[in-house]
Amino acid sequence: MSPNPHPSYSNPTIAEALCELHFSLPGGRDFQQQWYGDFFNRASAKYPIMEPQEITEFIAGFGRKGMTQSKQERLRMIYRHGGRSDLIQLSENILAVNVLPRYAGWSDFKSHIKTAWELFQDTASPDGLSRIGLRYINRIPKRFPTEPAVSWLRSSEYFPGKILESEEGYHSRFQLPLGPNRRLVVIVAELEEDGGAHSIMLDIDTIRDAQVGAAWSEIEACLEELHDQVWEVFEKSKGPALDALLREAAHA
Repeated sequence: MSPNPHPSYSNPTIAEALCELHFSLPGGRDFQQQWYGDFFNRASAKYPIMEPQEITEFIAGFGRKGMTQSKQERLRMIYRHGGRSDLIQLSENILAVNVLPRYAGWSDFKSHIKTAWELFQDTASPDGLSRIGLRYINRIPKRFPTEPAVSWLRSSEYFPGKILESEEGYHSRFQLPLGPNRRLVVIVAELEEDGGAHSIMLDIDTIRDAQVGAAWSEIEACLEELHDQVWEVFEKSKGPALDALLREAAHA
């Protein structure tokens, strides 16, 4: 393995990097609403803006009368960074860290995850995690609206090769189990941005459904495994033109 197996590019195409930590509380304790404020008090030096957001979840089930659907309202709190576009999200069972452009590399992203987790540890003393998700959403700009995906991506085992021939209106979602507690989801799709610009989305999501202790060393080890998987998918999927774009001098 090379000394730097995951290089940081000068012109990354990452539109968003997201880490979700599904936490568990000792003794089956319930989440306390006051923790939203307690977390903000600890995080406000770097994340000085707190915004509540209502989440609506639809839950489907099957009973004697067929399929049923119920609606559940939940609260999620968003904490926005004071000097960057990054944010932390906290809800009753999930702590999430979102890094938005400009992506500064894996070490930087991981440090934000560590900061968020340590702040939450000080707030609620969780006893560990039940799931970890790491997701990277790339947006590759098309040079003209009907430019096919093959101009930027190359065939790999992570999505159907036929998708690369498509010019418009395509969407492929590929889910692959990687073992009893691991799965990978890869989406390749065309996007139409505001103003009519077109782009190609390469969305790589890795999930580990297994108990992990609360110690940062255990969480970090899992994150490194997930990040290696993301990198493998990206490395095998990017074509020469995308590699050249990634290495261009940073745009002003």
